[in-house]
Amino acid sequence: MAPSVAVIPVGTERHLVTLVDGAVVRGRLVQNGEPIGNAEVGLIGRPRGGYGRDLQVSRYPYEEVRIGTQPDGRFVITNVPVPADWYVYGKMQSLAKRGATGVVECSTKRDSEIVDIGDIQIKPAHRLRGNVVLSDGNPIPDGMRVTITSERAWDDQTAMLPPDGHFEFDGLAAGDYSLFASVKGYSLPGKPISVTKKEPDGSAMTVTNAPGVAPPFSLDHDIDGYIVKLDPEK
Repeated sequence: MAPSVAVIPVGTERHLVTLVDGAVVRGRLVQNGEPIGNAEVGLIGRPRGGYGRDLQVSRYPYEEVRIGTQPDGRFVITNVPVPADWYVYGKMQSLAKRGATGVVECSTKRDSEIVDIGDIQIKPAHRLRGNVVLSDGNPIPDGMRVTITSERAWDDQTAMLPPDGHFEFDGLAAGDYSLFASVKGYSLPGKPISVTKKEPDGSAMTVTNAPGVAPPFSLDHDIDGYIVKLDPEK
């Protein structure tokens, strides 16, 4: 793994890219003291990053690493870049019927370091039920989907939509999420959508999303009757 991310221009000039072993992040996935094998764990940089104009690097642009757990619940992620900060979490899709882990924070500081985060606990989680509704009253076409995405970790679940648009997601840890419905010929209303979020210090912050962008929402309990309304595309 390269120790850092660099932008290299094309051309005839030779460039030297040095690779190092990186660090190791390891742990164990458990529930009620019992190891959970054949599940999936993810690792993503915190805060998540990417590339801006002229390929300027922002935060941690590394892609998510996903790995399965052994029968004894253990996992080992090798060649992790250093120095960097990370979220480690059980993947929602693989744990939905069991519960959720939330995220565990860790840091890698030097090459060849072993970071043992110990046990990641699967705990009871929340459920989200609702419907995708088309404003013209038509049923949902075959093959359409709805996806819920964690705002903190690089994690999501996807469900197929029946004609009545009903969906249900299990295994959701407390946190902020976004919901996106993919229905051919339809999109979110073409006007800004504002939502108010409660901050950890108790203050309230209003966030306005661009037209056609689903606003995030906070989930700390089971929710029934969540409605996503889509308009025909013009």
